[in-house]
Amino acid sequence: MRSVNYNIWLQIALGPGAKTRQIIEEFKTAENIYRSTEYELKISGVFTPKQIEKLSITKIEDTYKVIENCAKIKADIVCFDDDLYPYRLLELHNFPLVLYAKGNISFLSAPLPLAIVGTRNPIGRSEYAASILSKALSATGFTIVSGGALGIDSKAHIAALSGHGKTIAVLGCGFGFQYLMENEPLRQAIALDGLLLSEFPPHSRPFKGSFPIRNRIISGLSLGTVVVEAGIKSGSLITAKLAGEQNREVFSVPGINEGLIYAGGAELIRDGAIPVEVPMDVVAQYINEYSEYMIFDEKNDLMQDITQIFDNLEKSDISGSFNDYGYILKARTTKSHTKKEISDDLSESAIKVYNAFRDIPLSVNEIADKVVMPTNVVLGALTELEIFGYIELLPNAKYMYKK
Repeated sequence: MRSVNYNIWLQIALGPGAKTRQIIEEFKTAENIYRSTEYELKISGVFTPKQIEKLSITKIEDTYKVIENCAKIKADIVCFDDDLYPYRLLELHNFPLVLYAKGNISFLSAPLPLAIVGTRNPIGRSEYAASILSKALSATGFTIVSGGALGIDSKAHIAALSGHGKTIAVLGCGFGFQYLMENEPLRQAIALDGLLLSEFPPHSRPFKGSFPIRNRIISGLSLGTVVVEAGIKSGSLITAKLAGEQNREVFSVPGINEGLIYAGGAELIRDGAIPVEVPMDVVAQYINEYSEYMIFDEKNDLMQDITQIFDNLEKSDISGSFNDYGYILKARTTKSHTKKEISDDLSESAIKVYNAFRDIPLSVNEIADKVVMPTNVVLGALTELEIFGYIELLPNAKYMYKK
């Protein structure tokens, strides 16, 4: 029996989020626990009665199917006692004993991992800010870590991929489970050019609490966590809180007013989070210790103000007004663009969506009406097109093809 079997067995028995550090400090290896008597487990004082019961009924044979499924989908298994396991995660009191990975597992050793998180339903301005921030920081050498969700997570991943940077998506379910299918193209792209990560065995369905539990890995992997947009009850605040408890830096992009959608981020700043108005605000926190891993290029503008993005547009291009949720761009004048020739290698839905563009920026709903496709399919197609550089998201939450 290999050590990987014992590690998977122990993780299945304990479940996600267990206080693994004290358990491993007591027993050293999962195999030692497997070979311990019930009496030895009890007197150790590191297990609850329920955990001891689970240890007794979980079978080592259960691990065979997990390993077989990983082989089928070409997923790597990284255990806490492997050299590839991220050392920052071992600092957590509840580090995962096993990580399942698809993609470039060398990213687990990247020196500059940084989490960028936020709401699943951001305004266009926040999506644009996340994209600019992620693109600039990934070009500087940071590995962008997020949760693969809609909204801010997606924009952070896409910006890193489109600039040929590194990105890691930490999932709240197992690989292969049919969840959030509009983001399947993004997950596939990350598996090819980045890294997908999960502590859940393949095909595991999400459950109540699986995503907050997952968040400790996002923050724990990272040097710091940047919150781009978060309401007062946003799940992103859980990640920020965990980052603080893990002695990581917490950053927040301030809103341009005190609207409710920025209330969570504003609270973080009042509690001591570092405001991020330009990408350099993040870089400055790590430049003394990690400068040897950073890349500086005059084409990469680290001083671009991501809180006042509309100031970078020509005034003749926009018309709009302020409301309680920040600056909303109502219109952008049309200009003559030349569309790129689209590759036949893209999906049929992506090609159809791309061909719907003319010289006027379109919203998701407008595109869905034009191509007569469900919104979730359109979102998947837009993700695919954005990853491969055919379209871009504008600050008014509309999409336009690139020249």
